[in-house]
Amino acid sequence: MGKANETVNFAEHSKNEFKNNKYNNTQSNQSSADKMFNIYRHRIARKYGEERIDGYDRAMIFRAGLMDQIEYDELKYEYPNDPVIDEILETMVEFMLSTSPSIKISGNEYSSEYVRNRVLRTYRTHVEYMLEALKNNNTKVSNIKGYLKTTVFNALTTMESYYQANFNSSYYG
Repeated sequence: MGKANETVNFAEHSKNEFKNNKYNNTQSNQSSADKMFNIYRHRIARKYGEERIDGYDRAMIFRAGLMDQIEYDELKYEYPNDPVIDEILETMVEFMLSTSPSIKISGNEYSSEYVRNRVLRTYRTHVEYMLEALKNNNTKVSNIKGYLKTTVFNALTTMESYYQANFNSSYYG
């Protein structure tokens, strides 16, 4: 697994990259989704060429950017034949594309901006945690889509506690 400080480096890089890229919209009320869309689009254009991404829609840009963010290729190599990685990725893309002012997760309404900000701080270590937590769940899930949305949303704030509890139960248990 990666180190906790890897996310700080990416966030700082993204902030600086946003300030300096030619896709920057100078409106101060720009949403986090719009800012990251511009950053992801810029990265993909650098990688594949501007003419190749002209046909990309918003979903394709977010998918490609989030794939880089969560180190998708490495995850697929480490967890071959695990379709949950793709389901997690698509849930993240759906959150980023939401045009609703709020998103319902586990019966609670959260602003879409708040949910997107959590997605933008989700990295490979969080996806690995989600895979482990989902694999270890032995309760019947009647709404798998809702369960997956909740898992993606909560990964950022529950990962450390999960690993600490596992450590405590194996060390003291």
